[in-house]
Amino acid sequence: MKIKLFLILFIGFVLFRCLAIANNYNTLHTKDIKLIGILKDAKGNELGKVYIGDFEYIEFFKADIFRKLIIKSTKNGITNTLYSVNNCLFTNPKGTDITISEKKFNGYKIELLQNDSIQLFAIGDKKTGTGASDPIIIQWNYKKKLFEVYQSSY
Repeated sequence: MKIKLFLILFIGFVLFRCLAIANNYNTLHTKDIKLIGILKDAKGNELGKVYIGDFEYIEFFKADIFRKLIIKSTKNGITNTLYSVNNCLFTNPKGTDITISEKKFNGYKIELLQNDSIQLFAIGDKKTGTGASDPIIIQWNYKKKLFEVYQSSY
C-alpha cells in the first residue's frame, strides 16, 4: 500500500515537473517577441505575420530595435516560417538570401511595413551610436511565391 502511494506521488511529481519545464520553455522563448504587423498580398490575402525579437536592452524593446525578425504563416494548423533575419543572416525557405557585415552591427529598425513588404535598416556602432545601413527591403516575390530582399547595397 505504501509503495503504491509512493509511486502515485512520485509519478505525479514527475508529471508536474515536466509540465512546469515545458511551460518555462515556452515562456522563455516567447516573452521577448513582439507581433508588429501582418503582410498581405495585392488581393488582401494574408501572407504572414511579422514578429521581432532578441532585444539587447529594455530600451531596444521599447524602441523596437531588434536582432531577429520572423515572418510566419499558419494554414490548416501548420505554421511555416516564410522569412527570417537572425542577426546578420537573412533566410527564406530556399536558403540564405543575404548576409550583412557584422562590423558595427547593433540591430535593426523597421522604417516601413506595408502590404507585401518591409523596409528596415541596420543600426550602426553601439559604442558611438552612429551609422546606419542603406534600406533593406524584404518583399513578396509573386512569381517565386516567397519573401526575398528586393533591393540592397550589400
